Amino acid sequence: MEGVVGDFAPFPNTSKSFGGNSVKFVIQLALCLMSVSAFGATITFGPSEVDLGQGGGGGTYGNPTNEWSAFGIAIEDAYLYNDGRDTFDAIGLSQNEANGARVIFDSALDSLSFDYWVIGGYTGRYSIWDSNGSFIDAISVAAPNNDVLGTHTFTAPDVKRLEWVGAVGYIQVSTLRFDEGGGAVPEPGSALLMLGGGAVLLAVRRRKAGRSKLN
Repeated sequence: MEGVVGDFAPFPNTSKSFGGNSVKFVIQLALCLMSVSAFGATITFGPSEVDLGQGGGGGTYGNPTNEWSAFGIAIEDAYLYNDGRDTFDAIGLSQNEANGARVIFDSALDSLSFDYWVIGGYTGRYSIWDSNGSFIDAISVAAPNNDVLGTHTFTAPDVKRLEWVGAVGYIQVSTLRFDEGGGAVPEPGSALLMLGGGAVLLAVRRRKAGRSKLN
């Protein structure tokens, strides 16, 4: 089977040297598992999720609150934008109040990754908070001259809220990726363990098959 599996280029044909399609299946299964994101949910704030007109070009598109409730979040004190300077996907949430903007998660998270964009000349602070409203962790992103875009991952139990604060209209979140607490999405290391288990099972099957032929 030629072609790309997930984000990976195809392996060379190994069926002849290792004996049949079973080996190819195990390899392809492992690659599929390894290409699965470590995060169970991704929110881009694009029109394919909730259409508030944000796909129509540059501009601002209101102050969402519960529009993304089907995705397990509520939004506070942010406005929706479409701006090409956001080189991730041009669409996201910008701080709309001096005390910052927030995304509140319906369920506590184990991990949270987000794409941020801070406009040149400003500094943004991104922080996470638990179910009791207690501070967990934060990062500051300074953009003294040019815009700064990047991705950060927080890993901690009981993450219930993401906040970002700085100058109104200059501090943004473009994309969210997260796991709810107890999520079972496989990490790449787990995929490798599955590959090892698959290889063992394959070897056992081939040995049994070989014995039956001899008999």
